[in-house]
Amino acid sequence: SISQEEKGGRMEKGEVTAPETKGGDDRLQSSGSMAELLKQGYGNLMPKRGDTIEGTIVRVKPTEILIDVGYKSEGVVTARDLERLEPEYRKALKVGDKILAYVLHPENRNGDMILSLSRALMEKDWQEAARLFEAEEIFEKPVVGYNRGGVIVNLGRVRGFVPASQIASVRLSRDLDSAERENILAQLVGRKLKLKIIELDRRRNRLILSERAAQREWREEQKARLLTELREGEVRHGVVSSLCDFGAFVDLGGADGL
Repeated sequence: SISQEEKGGRMEKGEVTAPETKGGDDRLQSSGSMAELLKQGYGNLMPKRGDTIEGTIVRVKPTEILIDVGYKSEGVVTARDLERLEPEYRKALKVGDKILAYVLHPENRNGDMILSLSRALMEKDWQEAARLFEAEEIFEKPVVGYNRGGVIVNLGRVRGFVPASQIASVRLSRDLDSAERENILAQLVGRKLKLKIIELDRRRNRLILSERAAQREWREEQKARLLTELREGEVRHGVVSSLCDFGAFVDLGGADGL
């Protein structure tokens, strides 16, 4: 018999040799099988709960939507989640749409990945709120509700709260009782306020807004602009903002003149 050394190879202890094949066909078949598995998503990492992933809608039914997210099986958006979507948005969803989905359960008992479109939209709104907060940007939003402590403003699906102490549109004296206070705040429902985010805590689902901070910053910007534009001898229209013994203050659109 011919030894392993005579064959030109030295096999170390524990080394396993690959089985011989009948040529390249098996390798091609193996390569094709691997490509197919990768195509089906077996090579992708399993998404985690809380991930937001992009997929393509492959089926739309009244009770569920199936989304191809590049994994071994489609993700499922249940009827319960579809009910949380606005009717117009839900009706606009169609096969072939690229869409973001939030992973609720990577794999349930039936092996299905459960997705949420409503949570994905909320995550997107939180990202926009974080951008506004970081940029210290001023924006306008309508008041949608109130309670004895302040008013409620929605940033998409994220609920923001404006405490009474941060409201500038109405005056709330300390001697008002709860009913009188709520009646005044109720008058703000539907009115657009200039607002600025002063506190954001995603973990606690907390978004605090301020009209006072927004107005103060807006007036400073308008005052700086106005002072560069005003020229002696110009005639300007304004609104009387207050009266006192020595004259009247007139708001010229960002700055008061005496």
